[in-house]
Amino acid sequence: MYESIHVRITKEQYEWLRRHCFESRTSQAEVVRKALDMFRNQKEINENGRPKEVNCGLPEQHEV
Repeated sequence: MYESIHVRITKEQYEWLRRHCFESRTSQAEVVRKALDMFRNQKEINENGRPKEVNCGLPEQHEV
């Protein structure tokens, strides 16, 4: 199940996200979810000394 959030980003971030998603044929929501998972995983590595596998429930298609 998903929850909706509203996030404000800079114009530069938006332009990069829009361009990346167009070129990779990936939704903006998927890129944001994967980026959040990557950030969360990195924080858990720093806190625990080892990575934790995190899957946002989507099939693996493109790297972020």
